[in-house]
Amino acid sequence: MISKIAFKNFRQHLAGRVLYLVAIALLVMISYDCLTTFENPIILKMSRLNPILGTLLILLVALLVFSLLIIFYANRFFVHQRHSEFGLLIVSGLPRGRIAWLFFLETLLGEVLALLMGLVLGLLTNKLFAMLLLRFMGISQETNHWWSLIGLRDVSVAYLVIFAIVGVLDAIRIFQLRPVRLLNPEQSASQPLTAPWLARFLAWLGPVLVAGSYLAIFKLNWLKPFRLADRASLNTLLIFMALLLGVWFVFRDTLPQLCARLRQSKWAYRHQRILDLAMTGSEFRRHHQSLTLTTVFVTASVVLLGIAAVSYADNYRDLDEEAPVDLAVDQAYHDQVAQEIRDQGGQLERLTSIQVKAVPAQMIGPHSREIMGQRNMPVEVISLAAYRRVQRHQRGLPPLQLQDRQALYISYNFQYQKLPAQVLRQNKIRFAQPGLPQLTISDYSRQYPLGNSLFYADLLVVPDAFFDQLQTAPARQLTGYRIKKMAPDSAFLRKIDQASFASKNLRKMVYHVDSSLRRSWLKLSATRQKKSANLISYSSNSYSVRGPFQVMLRRFLGVVIFVIVLLALLMTFAWASVFSLRQLSQVEQNRFDYLTMKKLGVAEDELLRYSDRQNRRVFLTPVLFGIANGLFIMHFVGWHLDHLPLKLLYLLTLVVFLVYWFFYLFTAYNYRRLLRTTQISTQRLI
Repeated sequence: MISKIAFKNFRQHLAGRVLYLVAIALLVMISYDCLTTFENPIILKMSRLNPILGTLLILLVALLVFSLLIIFYANRFFVHQRHSEFGLLIVSGLPRGRIAWLFFLETLLGEVLALLMGLVLGLLTNKLFAMLLLRFMGISQETNHWWSLIGLRDVSVAYLVIFAIVGVLDAIRIFQLRPVRLLNPEQSASQPLTAPWLARFLAWLGPVLVAGSYLAIFKLNWLKPFRLADRASLNTLLIFMALLLGVWFVFRDTLPQLCARLRQSKWAYRHQRILDLAMTGSEFRRHHQSLTLTTVFVTASVVLLGIAAVSYADNYRDLDEEAPVDLAVDQAYHDQVAQEIRDQGGQLERLTSIQVKAVPAQMIGPHSREIMGQRNMPVEVISLAAYRRVQRHQRGLPPLQLQDRQALYISYNFQYQKLPAQVLRQNKIRFAQPGLPQLTISDYSRQYPLGNSLFYADLLVVPDAFFDQLQTAPARQLTGYRIKKMAPDSAFLRKIDQASFASKNLRKMVYHVDSSLRRSWLKLSATRQKKSANLISYSSNSYSVRGPFQVMLRRFLGVVIFVIVLLALLMTFAWASVFSLRQLSQVEQNRFDYLTMKKLGVAEDELLRYSDRQNRRVFLTPVLFGIANGLFIMHFVGWHLDHLPLKLLYLLTLVVFLVYWFFYLFTAYNYRRLLRTTQISTQRLI
């Protein structure tokens, strides 16, 4: 008998829970795909060499924990929606244990259906999941693995345990229900009275905490490592706690107080939409917990997607800038490295070579000391012709046209000085060599020809005629190659790559700082010099290999970006479904008001339009608030970066908004449907 009633109730509420069950099925699907990925022969082979793929296990644990929270929070709304029914059953003498068992069977039917649907989708999408993961890791290889009996067993057991845990928690909640409060929801929903002065204080405290958190964020150095023992990290935690508390007070006190002031004003009754907004204050205060959580989840989704966009656009670019060609080698190590590669069966295809000169120079202009770090420093110089030769083989080098007294300034550290490029262009370069004219900086770039690890610090690209006039000894000769018949992640290239960072293979330049630029001198040395207050030491690689290290980092970034994007999208979809359930759980409480207004002669279409506007305000207010928070945080993070992909960030943010907008339309449709099916005989009358 209990099972029949549970099945009947499940069918009755299925229409309003479709998207929620789909969200649970998607969580099950991704959990199965993550777990079975390590049984894929291709992934399994790489996991032995690259433990970074354990990031997928972190995703799996996060999915299971998130599933537990989502199901627990959704069942809370289901219990709240059935308060009146549970109260009547308790008063009628039905034991609470049977009520809890009935509710558990009803929810279990939907959860098992979602589990089965998710496992089927996992079987269908497992191959696609593995191929997308390999693509993000930069591996173009097909896979045919899609079936895993162990994966089906483990995922099923994990989610059945989650269902059981939530069922126990629901039973505890049902045993704590009080019949008087169940049969009088208005009394249970009423808020305790707050002193007027305290209410006004809390109403102002919310916006002050939010604005103060925004201002305090600019005082942090986000480039430092995140350590709990670090004072900056503690300040970060305190600021985000203040921001969360501010959002809480905004929904619980600020917006209700604002709506109450609107209701007391005369001009609000002259505009229908303003009056509708004023009537929404009680909804904000009643559901401030779910509104706050929605704001937090939307903010987290936007920030996660923003981090993925930054990692994709910035970190991949860093890898390309560090080693843009397979091999770049200094003339002093050319024969040794080339012979070692040939001995291992590899072939070298010469791309181009450039000559590099190091000269003492001084930057003159605004903020010149900040830009170059000292009053006068050495700079390395290449010709415009050499730059264009490298440009044919290195992607990302910007096109360049120089006049007779212009130079391109290339620096990796300039991005961290937070100075606009216009300030840099106002500076000029004065050289120590007599008879050389000053050069104007025409443009700025952070992309070094043949890779930034081969240069000491800053690099200038100058016209060919000016480059020929520079007198320095000795000049460096850098040559770029393409490596053939050798895997980029081979053990030999890993050995070569590690050897390039050894101290004996690093080029060291010791620069003597003098108050007079003309008396400054450079000294190239391969040995350590004594420390002195007027000596500055620089080092660079003698050769650079695009090999296992870059491959490992690229794969790591691919996995991280894949996991972050997947987690953010699943978080958006799952929480949007729970927030939709929260809205639909209010139908039972609003039916009486709907029927009363209908009896008073208010047109049904006008009542439905009013409910749509109220749902839109309650549903989209925390979404827009969360999006604004997320974009603000990402804009601040971008302030510390050289490049923030705003177009990609706005596109991903639009995806988040569209998901919530779709759930709003679904909620509004079911809300209207449930109100229209209201019958007079089924209403609670006072």
